[in-house]
Amino acid sequence: MEKIGDIISRVLKKENYFFEEKDYLALWEEVVSKETRRHARVTVKNEKMLVWVDNPTVHHQLFLQKEKIAAEFQKRGLKIKEITIKQAQANKPGGKNVSRFNRSNRHPV
Repeated sequence: MEKIGDIISRVLKKENYFFEEKDYLALWEEVVSKETRRHARVTVKNEKMLVWVDNPTVHHQLFLQKEKIAAEFQKRGLKIKEITIKQAQANKPGGKNVSRFNRSNRHPV
């Protein structure tokens, strides 16, 4: 017997009313280049995307592409109301420029 929550989720997805964060993240992987994704971490909640970047160049690139990214999501049925891009502080132990992201759990540290 199927759980009521699974039925509701399936029906709402079919009607394009409900999407999970994993749906947005899967599309993010398709829309944004691998090099850009290497320097960015994304979360989506209530159709608002928050992007943390560890590189000023990537921050600028994403800022210029916000409308294009949102349009691509819309075209594929995922609504994005807002995209916010924030700069993570650079970690420079020993004077070396090191990414601020912990690669194992994909979150800023």
